[in-house]
Amino acid sequence: MELSSVCGRNWGRENLQPSCVRTISEGMKIQTSNKKVVHSQKLVLELLGSDISDKTYNSDSELDFWSKNLGISESRFPSKFKINMIPPHPAISVNLDACIQCTRCVRAAEKNKLMMLLGMQIEALNPRLYLIL
Repeated sequence: MELSSVCGRNWGRENLQPSCVRTISEGMKIQTSNKKVVHSQKLVLELLGSDISDKTYNSDSELDFWSKNLGISESRFPSKFKINMIPPHPAISVNLDACIQCTRCVRAAEKNKLMMLLGMQIEALNPRLYLIL
């Protein structure tokens, strides 16, 4: 499994894994701040930061908080594509330009079994976030 999230941890194996895919057990040794983990977290934050729109930048965002916490002032990576989101229901207010495609909302909807279908449809380099009520 490749690390695709900032919550990656070293669980005593060679590869890093996100916290959400592991169950904690007694005696487990978890490294959260070794060189490999921090390097990976910084890389993921830079990549996420490269795709956020300047017009929606918010210095109070969680992305900005963790970037500052790890000493990242700007991303080395240019933005390759922007999100192409199917507009949600008119009753739902969402800032589409601020979406960084982390899929946290998708996982929360699945975990809480909300009465909606929220997912990510990926076609080549054209990801689409969709919401169906």
